[in-house]
Amino acid sequence: MKDISGHRRIKVTVNGHNIEVYDDLTILQALLQEDIHIPHLCYDIRLERSNGNCGLCVVELGEGKDKRDVKACQTPIKEGMVICTNSPRLENYRKIRLEQILADHNADCVAPCVMTCPANIDIQDYIHLTSNGNFEKAIAVIKEKNPFPSVRGRVCPHPCESQCRRNLVDTPVAINHIKRFLADWDLAREKPYTPAKKPSTGKKIAIVGAGPSGLSAAYYSALKGHDVTVFERHPQAGGMLRYGIPEYRLPKNILDKEIDIIKKLGVKIMTNKTLGIHIRLEDLHQDFDAVYLAIGCWQATPLQIEGENLEGVWSGIRFLEQVAKDAEIKLGDKVVVIGGGNTAMDCARTAIRLGAKSVKLIYRRSRVEIPAAHYEVEEALNEGVEMHFLTTPSKIVLENGKKMLHCIRMTLGEPDRSGRRRPIPIEGSEYAFEADTIIGAIGQSTNTQFLYHDLPVKLNKWGDIEIDGKTFQTSEMNIFAGGDCVIGPATVIQAVAAGRHNAECMDSFLMKGYIKEQPVDYSCSRGSMEDLPKWEFEERPKIPRAPMPQIPPEERKNNFREVEIGYSEMTAVEEARRCLKCGCHQRYKCDLRKEASAHKVEYVKPVHERPYIPIVQDHPIITRDHNKCISCGRCIAACDEVEGPSILTFYMKHGRQLVGTKSGLPLEKTDCVSCGQCVNACPCGALDYRSEKGRVFRAINDPSKTVVAFVAPAVRSVVSSYYKIPFNEASSFMAGLLLKLGFDKVFDFTFAADLTIVEETTEFLNRLNSGGVMPQFTSCCPGWINFVERRYPEIIPHCPVVNLPK
Repeated sequence: MKDISGHRRIKVTVNGHNIEVYDDLTILQALLQEDIHIPHLCYDIRLERSNGNCGLCVVELGEGKDKRDVKACQTPIKEGMVICTNSPRLENYRKIRLEQILADHNADCVAPCVMTCPANIDIQDYIHLTSNGNFEKAIAVIKEKNPFPSVRGRVCPHPCESQCRRNLVDTPVAINHIKRFLADWDLAREKPYTPAKKPSTGKKIAIVGAGPSGLSAAYYSALKGHDVTVFERHPQAGGMLRYGIPEYRLPKNILDKEIDIIKKLGVKIMTNKTLGIHIRLEDLHQDFDAVYLAIGCWQATPLQIEGENLEGVWSGIRFLEQVAKDAEIKLGDKVVVIGGGNTAMDCARTAIRLGAKSVKLIYRRSRVEIPAAHYEVEEALNEGVEMHFLTTPSKIVLENGKKMLHCIRMTLGEPDRSGRRRPIPIEGSEYAFEADTIIGAIGQSTNTQFLYHDLPVKLNKWGDIEIDGKTFQTSEMNIFAGGDCVIGPATVIQAVAAGRHNAECMDSFLMKGYIKEQPVDYSCSRGSMEDLPKWEFEERPKIPRAPMPQIPPEERKNNFREVEIGYSEMTAVEEARRCLKCGCHQRYKCDLRKEASAHKVEYVKPVHERPYIPIVQDHPIITRDHNKCISCGRCIAACDEVEGPSILTFYMKHGRQLVGTKSGLPLEKTDCVSCGQCVNACPCGALDYRSEKGRVFRAINDPSKTVVAFVAPAVRSVVSSYYKIPFNEASSFMAGLLLKLGFDKVFDFTFAADLTIVEETTEFLNRLNSGGVMPQFTSCCPGWINFVERRYPEIIPHCPVVNLPK
């Protein structure tokens, strides 16, 4: 590392401003000292000089005809220099250079499961934490972006699992079941985890709709310090969660517990308040600083067939709503449900529980095209629902006092706009079902008629509220909208995501006066599951997915008991350990990703085939992933200049420049002293430590083990400095922290360092008195002692006996 204490200050011009910098440095070093950022990947502040491989630090030097491009990492700074670090031409060049560097970067910045999650929850992180038994931190990760983990652990369609790379080995990780375990574990505690709430801002927010989107917006807005009032037309909060999802899938006591957490943040929920009847948007617009419209899709899509208005013909959402309100419903023995979505499955399974002796479900396409989740279809069949595919209703008529549902058989033609094959009627294939109750569950939409005589918020051609897709603002500046009333009927997780995004936008609008568009971070990808080398996954051991415990189908009739029981702690931990850890551990602090994001580089699937090289694990604590390596050379320089062994070098293989050992031996067999300087130097996660955190957390959470924590002298010094406590109180302070973390005993062997010093000093004095070998070197690092033994055995007599291997 350069010592600048003896350097003088010189004057230069940077980006049109006259400044002073230290001399006898490179342009890059000098400007970094003044907090002027120049993009770079191959320079490390601990090194004397960069090798310039990345080429990102190019700057414009001089003016007019004398202007030229130079590498800032290799050009000495001189008095009077005129330097430009960020012209449009330079930015364009750097973007192209980054695209070149990333061309063979064969890695996932973010795991596919995270990329697929509509709420962008860091699934990989909370799965990893769960596998280590760190449930407290795992639930904190989930609640960063989801205030309803227990609800969502029951009703989320988990698209993340469809993209789980574990599919290439055996079956996907049970991400949703693990999330439910964590959430239920948290809810069972006396004080469930809640993020810290910011001080009051004095700003007031009104939210219309206490469904998942509205309550999510309320939760995150309250955490930001705003005064939030939610208006809900139903007698209780929850929206579709309460009135659209049956009790056997989502017990309402679970929903109430998570809503109570939101209320404890100070959120006021006003029920039985309907927009357009009890409250007006015009008034909310004037009385609150911001308004969020989170109205659900409660308007059922009509069947548009003869007889749909007869008594005993229900819409799916209306039927579920009345069941949730414990209304008396004369169902009869024979029920027919029309539709193929999750709502249709809920209606059919609910009818079974209400005592119907025959429940038929008809769907106009085949089972392959059915939009309901496959497990919902399976459970409906297990419970006795009879399904008729390639069937569509044509009319409902009364015959001899009984309702008859006339249908016609279908065949599948060419794909329509949805990508599914279009159903075509088969002439002469009509037949009929007798039914006491008919439930049509073919779709829902938003009812925005209340806006016709209120504040004229602009609607789109489908009748949904029109918003700016980047700011979530409607045609009225302080009125925002999201969820079903904007995109149509969607999943709970999409509604939660919309609520959180709107909370962020409203906060920016209220506190800054404008809404700053959030940048999209660059995310490299190894590609889809079809793109990955099959051999890589075939070699992994097969581990069966843990099934979700359920009550048997025969025990579900005539009651609404929750079907899925939930994972045990041991099952959740073992299931989490099936995760392949696809995303990069450096994703939040990767220098390469930061520069790619800053230069708005977008990932585009390469047209060439990127080589894949197995991860090298030839060292007890260090791994090397050549697929991420960008040949910056920082690890090579750090090994040579910072630590000294100088065992790493570049070599060519598979048409790529890679990093390996000079001797060609495994890293463990070289003079490596395990200092980790190479890992610290890596800018893109190609080098990593083998962490012991997982084993430690699993051990301290295992009641059959007694786990002892050993505290080193340097740790005591760091803790004392960080927490501003006297050094003589640090040991007891650390002991309290470690015992709270879960360790059973704490052993502070600071005395061992003192003892070592005494022993070394005694040996030194004895050598002086007896004419022993001099000079005497001191090092307590086992890695260095091993290094001396291997490379410089002649130095061994100069080392103190106390530090030599016993």
